[in-house]
Amino acid sequence: MEQGEDPTADYAEINTRFHSILRIGAHNPILADLLEDLELRTMPWRRAQFRHRADRIRTSQEEHRAILAAIQAQDGTEAHRLMRSHVAASLRTVLEFLEASGR
Repeated sequence: MEQGEDPTADYAEINTRFHSILRIGAHNPILADLLEDLELRTMPWRRAQFRHRADRIRTSQEEHRAILAAIQAQDGTEAHRLMRSHVAASLRTVLEFLEASGR
């Protein structure tokens, strides 16, 4: 399948790159290593969220834009709050997916 033929797979890749850029930009190699390991361990579930809920790509993009705006404004408190909210939204969707699939 060519890139662009599966929007959920394409967005999952973009999502992974966005989070990677944030990890690198934090300039905290210990945290970056921990988050990268966690991302690799949870990748199947994280990618599934975009197939489980049709609106998840759109809401994830909105969350990313808000996080980026807070970072650009150098508002660490708001960036932190938005990132926690973003992770919680992803977790809720993943839990919905796991419950629906009987896992």
